[in-house]
Amino acid sequence: MHVRGIEFYSGIGGLHLALRQSRLAGSPVKAFDWDQTACQVYAANYGAKTISRTDISTLSAVDLLCLHADLWLLSPSCQPYTVLNPSARGEADPRAKSFLHLIDHVLPDLAAQDSHPRYMLIENVAGFQDSTTRRYLVNTLRRLGYVIAEFLLSPVQFGIPNSRLRYYLLAKIPPLRFYGIQESDIDRVHDKIPGARLDIPVHLLREYMDPALADEIFLRHKVPDRILSKWGRLFDIVLPSGRRSCCFTRGYTQLVERAGSILQLNEGLDTTEVFDKFLEAQSRGNEDAVRILDQLRLRYFTPSELLRIFRFEEPESSQGFVWPLNISLKSKYRLIGNSVNVEVVRHLIDYLFNDEDYFNMPKSQFQRTFIVGCGCTAFIKPRGLRTTEDMGLEAGTKALLDAGITYDEVETAFVGYCYGDSTSGQRALYGLGMTGIPITNVNNNCSTGSTALFHANNAVKSGLVDCALALGFERMAPGSLGTNFPDRPPPTLLFNKRTVALEETLSSGTNFGPGAPRMFGNAGQEYMDKFGAEVKHLAMIAAKNHAHSVKNPYSQFRSGWTVDQVLQAPKITAQLTKFMCSPTSDGAACCIVASEDFVHAHRLENQAIEIVAQGLETDEPVAYDTQSPMEVVGYGMSKRCADKVFKAAGFADGQRDLVGVVELHDCFSANELIMYPALGLCAPDEAHKMVERGDNTYGGKYVVNPSGGLEAKGHPLGATGLGMHFYITMQLREWAGPMQAPGLFDIADKRGKYGLVHNIGIGGAVVVSLLRRPEFYKTGGSDGKARLGYNHAHECRPVTLADVDKVKSKKSSKFVLQHAKL
Repeated sequence: MHVRGIEFYSGIGGLHLALRQSRLAGSPVKAFDWDQTACQVYAANYGAKTISRTDISTLSAVDLLCLHADLWLLSPSCQPYTVLNPSARGEADPRAKSFLHLIDHVLPDLAAQDSHPRYMLIENVAGFQDSTTRRYLVNTLRRLGYVIAEFLLSPVQFGIPNSRLRYYLLAKIPPLRFYGIQESDIDRVHDKIPGARLDIPVHLLREYMDPALADEIFLRHKVPDRILSKWGRLFDIVLPSGRRSCCFTRGYTQLVERAGSILQLNEGLDTTEVFDKFLEAQSRGNEDAVRILDQLRLRYFTPSELLRIFRFEEPESSQGFVWPLNISLKSKYRLIGNSVNVEVVRHLIDYLFNDEDYFNMPKSQFQRTFIVGCGCTAFIKPRGLRTTEDMGLEAGTKALLDAGITYDEVETAFVGYCYGDSTSGQRALYGLGMTGIPITNVNNNCSTGSTALFHANNAVKSGLVDCALALGFERMAPGSLGTNFPDRPPPTLLFNKRTVALEETLSSGTNFGPGAPRMFGNAGQEYMDKFGAEVKHLAMIAAKNHAHSVKNPYSQFRSGWTVDQVLQAPKITAQLTKFMCSPTSDGAACCIVASEDFVHAHRLENQAIEIVAQGLETDEPVAYDTQSPMEVVGYGMSKRCADKVFKAAGFADGQRDLVGVVELHDCFSANELIMYPALGLCAPDEAHKMVERGDNTYGGKYVVNPSGGLEAKGHPLGATGLGMHFYITMQLREWAGPMQAPGLFDIADKRGKYGLVHNIGIGGAVVVSLLRRPEFYKTGGSDGKARLGYNHAHECRPVTLADVDKVKSKKSSKFVLQHAKL
């Protein structure tokens, strides 16, 4: 997604940062301001090339045409309109001149050339909505064809402990429209963003305070005695444990009333009682009366604390924003007081661009979705050692502990398995609770786990729920895959018939072996015949995966077979040896999907990974009606699905450079080979060359299957897809330890590269997912590693009943848990 924005009245870059942190993740192409100090600070943080110290009243349409902007961000001077300024003159104020010039001259001139921005965001002080300037602005925008939405919003509505009511106007060109606003509401100033959550908990002020050197900070920012003696009773005094502060203005520390709150560090004292004693002593002429106030430990908020409240920096952060060395403390307070609240503007930008034309989304009301918790069992040989309900309980418990929630917060669940009786999903989840939620059992062959996640994701994405759980497990029989229903033909029968019929078109001729490896062996042979690949390339893929699995404690096989050992293993088909084939396995995996509101409400910004795009595709007639064994096993199905998912994520056709790590369905090494081009990771004839270059492993272009893939870590059908998402989530959190793919965050975009998941099942269905860190991701604080007591990304431990007790529902059955064997 790319947007070209211009920032007017840029100050120290609040609008810039909000755009960068929005779902657009963009940056203005140009910024204008006249304040020399503000421009200096802006340049230090965002680069000198973007900022231009310019008198905005001198700009013309000609100056802006070359920028080709489709977004204007404006925060004009508020002094002409503030209720705190008794001499405010509105549009007659000289400080309003430049803004009126933009609206009265520059914007219409651009519109006359059809070069005006499609989107606008304007911020100003509460009170602007009653000004003649606002009426003129609205009339001009409507005359130029814009639809508008107006708001009065405060940071406290977004969980920030600060009351700073501000006016915002959003505008866009039809047919774009504003979600949730009817034509009858066009003149209304709204007090919330349509669709926004209303019950976001407000954080404690303590979370925004400087973390260290408390005494030094106090001495540096202590309210002076002369101020306390004369004006102390007029201050708005707040506590670190409080959840409010009043509006901080450009006059903070220079003015007392209505300039911003001060902190009382000693929370054990009653403020009113202490001030009463002070005033009494002062009235008696006690010259040292102000010493009575010392015990309250009153100080100003520091600039870094205000930056966190204004969301220029994250809470609990001690670095990030840069002040040039020559900027005085007074200037810092002035510049921050003139700034926008980044978090509020970020939400407004997301809402402004919540339209299907820009994001190519089928419905504008879809909400963003995130994996907030995940857990996995070891994948083990199928020896009947564990039941599906016990494996499911382990994976689910780990996922809930990871997310820091209980089963009570799960609103719906989808449970995937192929070899089990009906309602096996309920049996597994009832160990966590019996809350009456919808539980749907899912069976989609080898793509079962990802299909369960696909439905959980859609439940959250559509807004039906804010938290959904996807669980997958399997207890399999040893040996090759078979059917549980020998009294009827299997649904994959025609796929087997078609691949056998096509063997006459291959250089290898009639093949042999069980049905599944035979199908995929034939697909690999087609690729080899077309593009000159050899069996050694299949062995190189298998050896690569087995080498990766050595570092994965969850893996079924950790032997690290070499290329020669893979080639010398027993033949399963003409193309595949035993070590090129995934084994049957027992195991379980679980992922919890949540909305953005849920993420923020539960403080999961330090581990939430966004499902940026996801698709599920089934077969088309080419699977049967072409002379292609590759189509039989889902080459075209995978390509169609991947292309749609990358397009939905905003990738240009064929663009894959932002992918860094992949979990790909290597049920057989031949499938990994042919899926490289299907997923767009290389050209159609380049898959084997990609293997030769090492572009599928550490040090190459992509790290494919850092977990060891299905061939090494195992393939319990219902759990496989969810396990893939578990591994990619941990990669994007940078928790993967010895499995960690390097360089995922060595790019300018702080969200880093994408993680790609591909999970396919014959019969057929494929799920492709693109995952990425969101723009609000931050490290630090309590996370899933702390809640489990170890890093479960690369350390495999069982769970205990004590662990289950931490996450089980209030509505749980002792009888059910008595039968659990952990």
